[in-house]
Amino acid sequence: MTGPFDSITLERNRQDRLVEKGVLPFTLADDACSLHYAMTVLCEELGEVAQEVQKYPLNPDALREELVQVAACCVALIERVDRYKREGKGFAL
Repeated sequence: MTGPFDSITLERNRQDRLVEKGVLPFTLADDACSLHYAMTVLCEELGEVAQEVQKYPLNPDALREELVQVAACCVALIERVDRYKREGKGFAL
């Protein structure tokens, strides 16, 4: 099993590949994604964590996968904040 940070990086890279393949229109790091939409996606991902927590018996692999997805979404938003701080852009509402 990969460590948590490696897993998050792999998931974040997977998100970018989905955009490159045309499966997704953008990631949460992209200027084309409104912050309102980004919060909707983040809350939806967090809801999937909550669903996993409520299952019995707990499936730690499924819970971990959902947590990694939440973390990767947060990383994408941090990338956007950092770009905004550097370049003054990246926050469409």
